[in-house]
Amino acid sequence: MPLSANQTLRTSEANEDAQIGRSLIDIGTRECRWPINDAAIGKSHLFCGSRKERGKPYCAAHCRLAYRPIGVVKVNHEVLP
Repeated sequence: MPLSANQTLRTSEANEDAQIGRSLIDIGTRECRWPINDAAIGKSHLFCGSRKERGKPYCAAHCRLAYRPIGVVKVNHEVLP
């Protein structure tokens, strides 16, 4: 699923102190596992690689995207043609 402009911005914020994408094999135990690409068949998925939050699989920026308080989620009820 493509990232929205807001999610893309937050993803780039998270990658400021990390390399641009890391493969799952190369990622360390203390690095964010948020997927940052849509890998084509036969290609490697890349992950954020920033320092992760303690007890979570993601960095602070990606935790804000992944873990939202109940009642904060917006639902779009737009009817498509």
